[in-house]
Amino acid sequence: MKKINLMPYTKEVPNDMAVRTERVLGVKNFEEFQILQEEIRNEISKATKPFEFNVARNLAGILFHAKLKLDKMELRSRDKIADKIEAAEPSGYVILEDAEYQKVLKSSDSYEGASRIFVEFFDRIDNAENYDPNKNKE
Repeated sequence: MKKINLMPYTKEVPNDMAVRTERVLGVKNFEEFQILQEEIRNEISKATKPFEFNVARNLAGILFHAKLKLDKMELRSRDKIADKIEAAEPSGYVILEDAEYQKVLKSSDSYEGASRIFVEFFDRIDNAENYDPNKNKE
């Protein structure tokens, strides 16, 4: 059995909309906007905002990504795991049976296109602690 931490975490992410909105609101014409484009690009690369990553929602969701090409039987099986994860969210962790954990692990291993904010998420899956219900009575 494996125990996965479901507590959300916060990371700083680029805040391009805030920079664009703030700078563009004062622009009077298109020529002025063109002049500001490079400045805006530079500010965007530096601007960040805190983003709270919902681990439980993403852990449940990763079970169903398109690359897995799930048939309906497997879809139903994974839906039960997703329900278990979502139900466990208030406790801050989920305990998965080995077969359930292997499905989560396979899903994370085959996931493509993730951004940097997913690094901690994947670390939590890959480094899930072993859980022995006989030793860890809670």
